[in-house]
Amino acid sequence: MKVEQLMTHDPLTVRLDTSLKDVAAILSSQGISGLPVLDGDSRVLGVVSEADILRKEQGLGGPRGGVLGWLDRGAPDPKLEARTAGEAMTSPALTIGPGRPAAEAAKLMVERGINRLPVIPAAGSSGSSRAPISCARSTGRTRRSSARSRTTCC
Repeated sequence: MKVEQLMTHDPLTVRLDTSLKDVAAILSSQGISGLPVLDGDSRVLGVVSEADILRKEQGLGGPRGGVLGWLDRGAPDPKLEARTAGEAMTSPALTIGPGRPAAEAAKLMVERGINRLPVIPAAGSSGSSRAPISCARSTGRTRRSSARSRTTCC
């Protein structure tokens, strides 16, 4: 089975400058847990989720990555000051192509601990794209997007 057989077409999306208050309202009203974040050219730059908002509201900084991540253990997490989707999102967005096997998408989602995976024609594993997207989701229901962008998540 291919990703394109499972993906949700035209999911809801937000822009970089969408307020976190508006993001939370969309997530709550639509019964979803995350949204792809697009720039002005409709490129997927990241994903903002309930976890991103909760981390900010609870004052919990995310883990610092990389080999030298331990050096800045005391440094403030800029996401704690986030006011917009662009400031709070996890980026770059991990993506997959629609022709890839569904098992590959599932493995990627489990290994990376993510619940949604933007589907972009000719996608690699991360980065932005101007191509129309879809979205793969691990759980929950999806709603049709009212946005003009062609974002879909698997």
